[in-house]
Amino acid sequence: MANFQEIHAHMEFEEWAYQQGLQDSEKYLIETYLDKSGKTVEAGTGGGRILLAMQNLGFKHLYGFDYLTDFIDAATKNDQTQQIIFTAQNASQLNYQDCFFDNAIYLQQVVCYPDSDTERLKVLQEAYRILKVGGIAIFSVLLFDARLKSLAYSLFIQYIRLLRVLRFSQRSIQYLPSLQIQRQNNYSALLDAPPYMYWYKMEEFYRALTELNFEVIAMGTNHQVDCRKTSDTPTELAQLSLGNQLYCVCRK
Repeated sequence: MANFQEIHAHMEFEEWAYQQGLQDSEKYLIETYLDKSGKTVEAGTGGGRILLAMQNLGFKHLYGFDYLTDFIDAATKNDQTQQIIFTAQNASQLNYQDCFFDNAIYLQQVVCYPDSDTERLKVLQEAYRILKVGGIAIFSVLLFDARLKSLAYSLFIQYIRLLRVLRFSQRSIQYLPSLQIQRQNNYSALLDAPPYMYWYKMEEFYRALTELNFEVIAMGTNHQVDCRKTSDTPTELAQLSLGNQLYCVCRK
């Protein structure tokens, strides 16, 4: 049974190491909320796609880390300027100084891949620690609420829940087998085989951020961000059409 490290190191290495350009939602959030002159760190940088695009947008003092040294090697080669500082690190135990960054970008693969509540909390705690007071962090997570609103996926969730009952599994239903990662062999996902990704409930992720003393200044799923109409509370957002990816912009 493959885990994410094995998948990224072999099956999907080329895809993550050599992607280029920003998604429209990423570009909007980065240009709207982040300080081009400040120090910026990207967690789970892969081949440096986001940081290289930010460099072209005029951002300075860029840092990126990933847990695979092969990704860091690829990112370093992709940076023709050799001005971005890439390092191999674990998101739950970083070696950056306290309050070192003005901007931080933590997208879903960093926040949703850890397979325990404790590990996911450590990732968020480290993000808070390394950010300056007044600094801005952009997070994205997979949104369980959106899955429940989809008939097809709600049936899939019920099926997985039944499998776990029959197997006496205590795994939370918010850990779902990855249909996307296993697209070459979706039978594994139908058998509830790993790797799993954790799908956050909206209120749950909002509470996790605010309990760390982050101030959530904007939030929205990919639907809202694409339309440039974000909310500042989960109650307001829950009334809208939800996409699978939740973005939260936070100030320390």
